[in-house]
Amino acid sequence: MAKTNLLLRRIIVFLIGVLIIIGGVFGCKKIQSLKQPRAVKAAVEQIRTVEAVTAKNASIEYSIPIQGRTTAFKKVDITTEVSGVLRASARTIKPGARFNKGEVMLNIDATELSAAIKAQRSELVSILTRMMPDLKIDFPDRFDVWNNYLSTVDISKSLAKLPEPTTERERLFVNGRSIYTSYYSIKQNEVRLAKYVVRAPFSGVVLNGDLQLGTMITQGKPLITLVDPKNYELATPVTLSDLKYIKVGNKVQLQNPDTKQVFTARVARIADDVQSTTQSVIVYLSIKA
Repeated sequence: MAKTNLLLRRIIVFLIGVLIIIGGVFGCKKIQSLKQPRAVKAAVEQIRTVEAVTAKNASIEYSIPIQGRTTAFKKVDITTEVSGVLRASARTIKPGARFNKGEVMLNIDATELSAAIKAQRSELVSILTRMMPDLKIDFPDRFDVWNNYLSTVDISKSLAKLPEPTTERERLFVNGRSIYTSYYSIKQNEVRLAKYVVRAPFSGVVLNGDLQLGTMITQGKPLITLVDPKNYELATPVTLSDLKYIKVGNKVQLQNPDTKQVFTARVARIADDVQSTTQSVIVYLSIKA
């Protein structure tokens, strides 16, 4: 009887527990159904502001202390390839004398060579004249060409180019009479004759040299130093830390610390090697006066 009561009591406790659990579940659902859904806030677009300024392009000046000597960009010692007595020139050859490009600076007496060339041209005319009868027989179609050339030869003027042979037989025919030998000997002397007149390679001023009419000119000896007074060059060392600000073509301003005079220059060249003692690079500045 006691065991039966104990079993009944356990069943009742179990049923009460189940009822409590079921009631709790239904109660939670009831409470959740009574809650109102949370309102969803609308997303607000945020605009971030950034301060800006208008860019103004401008050149940035950078000063570099430099040292160097200004030299003439064009400087040449005038010499001659021939010898002879100096004749009258376009200008008096003294320091400070100015010459324009192509103007005669030296005119050396070439009377002897000029006479020799005229004799050679006269001899060529004689050779051509003797060749014409045989040419008319062997090459009748080429007679007029060579005859026209013969008529143009002037012993006082430079020779024109010889007619081109149309066949190997014609070339051998002409060569057999030493015409080519005579022609090229004359042309060689004509080139030499042109060297008796020396013209200014550029417009410039005589830096040194004092030549008088009748001076004996010696072949290969420096006679005049000619410089261009409008173009100069300044070579200056620049440290590696300053070199990054310099490029070929940059315009720079140079100021003489003593006279305060300002010159405009341009970076013409930059050396490739670094001087080991100073860790600097030579920069060449072009200056126009």
